[in-house]
Parts: sequence; C-alpha cells; structure tokens
Amino acid sequence: MATVKLNGITKEQEAAFRKAFSDSVAKLKNDAVIKDLIDRIAVGDIDGVLTAIGISEASLGSIEQAIQNAYRKGGDTAASQVGRVPAPGSDVSFAFAFNVRNTRAEQWLRQNSSSLIVEITEGQREMVRQQLTARLSEGINPRQSALDLVGRKNRVTGRREGGFIGLTEQQAQWTANARNELRELSPAYFDRKLRNKRFDGMVKRAIASGKPLSNDRIERAITALQSRTLKYRGDVIARTESIDALRAGHHEALRQATEAGEVLDDDVTREWDSSGDARTRDTHAAADGQKRKGNAPFDVGGYQMRYPGDSSLGAPGEETIQCRCIETTSIDFGARVARIEGFG
Repeated sequence: MATVKLNGITKEQEAAFRKAFSDSVAKLKNDAVIKDLIDRIAVGDIDGVLTAIGISEASLGSIEQAIQNAYRKGGDTAASQVGRVPAPGSDVSFAFAFNVRNTRAEQWLRQNSSSLIVEITEGQREMVRQQLTARLSEGINPRQSALDLVGRKNRVTGRREGGFIGLTEQQAQWTANARNELRELSPAYFDRKLRNKRFDGMVKRAIASGKPLSNDRIERAITALQSRTLKYRGDVIARTESIDALRAGHHEALRQATEAGEVLDDDVTREWDSSGDARTRDTHAAADGQKRKGNAPFDVGGYQMRYPGDSSLGAPGEETIQCRCIETTSIDFGARVARIEGFG
C-alpha cells in the first residue's frame, strides 16, 4: 500500500483536529465579556462565570465534527484499498463503499465523540472552579482573575493570548506555579520545559540582582508559557484523536468488506505492526508480529485491543495515547487476496 498517501491523510486529519481545538478555545476567550466576568467574580459567583464564558458541549462542536470527518476518512480509505468485493453466490463483483450509517459505525461515533467532548467540557469547568476558588481565597482582584482565565488582548491582533482556558487542571496549575516562581525569583522556573526561553535572560538577570520582575514582565512570560502549553495540549489531542478515529473507521470498513463478501473469519488475518523505534512502548514492541483471525482482539500489555489505539475493550491511556502502531490486514476473497495497510 502507499505509505506516503496514508501519512499524508494522517497529517491532514491531525491538522484539522488541531485547528478545531484551537478555534474552539480562541472563540471562548475572544467572546468573553470581561466586565461580566469581573462582576461575577466579585461576588464569588463561579457558576455565573462558567455561564458567562460559555463552556459547554455545544461550544466544542467543531471538535466533534473533526472526529466524524476523520472516522469517515479512515473508512473511505479502507474501502478504496479493498476495491471490488465479490458478490456472494455469483461471479460478479462490486465496488465496495464504506457505510458510515452502519449500526456499529454510528455507535462508535456516538460514544467516542460524546465522551471526548464531555471529558474536555467537564475538565474545563473543574479547572475554572479550582483556579477561581484559589484566587478568591488569595484575595486576587476580580479583574486580574478574569484576565488570568481568558488571557490578555494582543494589542496588534486584538485577540486574546494566554489564560487558563483550554488547559487541563494540571497544566493550569503548572502555569500558576510558574507565576509564583517568577514573583519569588525562584530558579525552579527554568525547569518548566514549555517556557519561552527568550525570557530566560531577563529572569536570570533579575535573580542575579535580586530585583523583582515587574508585573508586566511576569505576565508576558506567563502568557508565552500558557500559549505554548495550550499548543502542546492541542497537539496531543490532535495526534491521538485523529489517528484513533482514522484507525477505527479503517477497521470498521474492513469488517464491513468481509461481511459484504461473506468472508469467513479464517480468511481474514490481522497483524500488529509496531513503529519499531526508540519511542515505541515496550508492550507494543512485544506485540509486533502478533496475528489474529477475523475480529479477534490483540493482547497488548495484558489488555485486549482490536486495533492500535482501541480502548473499547478496556485498554488504558498508557497503551493508546499517541500510539503510532498500525494494523495490517489480509482478506482472502477467494479469487483475490486484498492486503491492507493501516494508519500509523
């Protein structure tokens, strides 16, 4: 199969996911009315802040659409690789097409798109609660707290940059801790791998002189750290979710192809192919070359997985997130064997 083509599709879908996440977060920040946030923070109305920011499942609709597009793309790609399928009981063959309305396909889309959206939404709401609760207890003024949430406007672009929105609870706390480190002139700031190193000289000079950094300089460094952290999160989500949707659609299409041609399980051979480099998980390297018939799951690190990235049978995140393995499949249609390369 054409590896370059598959790599191109993977990068295309990953870019679409990244844009969907970035656009969703940017819209939440740029649509926020600072006065409304300040008024609600001033009276401790955290639920009101959440309502004013507009964090909801509906606000992440573009991410849901990106999942659906990648799943369909994976299915359509598999269908094009299979080509024609022999019609049962005759010498006639027909061009196989992926059916995204298949019950299994609709169930996968329903479960996986909704679970990701709910996970992001609930995580954002809890992160906002934690950060605002901390700021209220510390007596930080409402305006600063509002700007800390949604970021500060870039005077050139007019768009908000930085802020906690879009970050996980842990990532938001990282950046909050980094702000304290800068205020205290702590060298621990340099352990922040996602910091923007163009501020390092400024921080080192302040530490050497013992002269505190101005609030403006601290906020510029933290805004840069938050922006880089947000990009990192978007990259991880895009890399994981896009390839998972592609592989799931690809796998489902092959199941549909075998059903359409009334192929027996023994006529379908699937093989786990690890990426085989220094970044490959030990459990995935150990699964390399493992073969299964029909739709039987692979055994990877003690977990059952129907294809790389599959979590439907209970595989945890440490076995699925950013996995680069692929599933190769051979289908014996009788007169013709289709060998299909998966996404990785």
